[in-house]
Amino acid sequence: MISIVFILLIIGIILLILLIQPIPSNKTNSIIPILRWNKTGITIAGTTGTAGNGSNQFDMPQDIVIDHAYNFYVADRLNHRIQKYSVGGLVGKIVAGNGTPGLSLNQLNVAPRVILDSNEDLYIADAFNSRIQFWKNGATSGKTVAGWAGMIYKE
Repeated sequence: MISIVFILLIIGIILLILLIQPIPSNKTNSIIPILRWNKTGITIAGTTGTAGNGSNQFDMPQDIVIDHAYNFYVADRLNHRIQKYSVGGLVGKIVAGNGTPGLSLNQLNVAPRVILDSNEDLYIADAFNSRIQFWKNGATSGKTVAGWAGMIYKE
């Protein structure tokens, strides 16, 4: 019985050695963020405790998604926009909405959620316009793919 366990252990070690692939050395200047738990937290975007509409500020951000290159997209709800931040960047770029509430295809009206697909296209919940907007990567306006634009939310 012990010899069978020993043989299986040796076979496992050999398979492990054969299956481990070396990391290619042709990757240069890659930035790979390492995320660790921090009890106090760190601010990676925005200004702590101060709402605003500058490119480095938020007003009630509610959702965040990260793409394959570790850029992150923030649903800046009360600024009616989606901002994209590059790794290490301190200033965001508006990629959807124009910062003012409205019904036009280039506007959002309270955007609490965002989803990113593999093409970096955005699907945005445009809450107060009761619609889902599709924004093609790099587009200056969206397309309504669900809901009914113009039905304003009232409490």
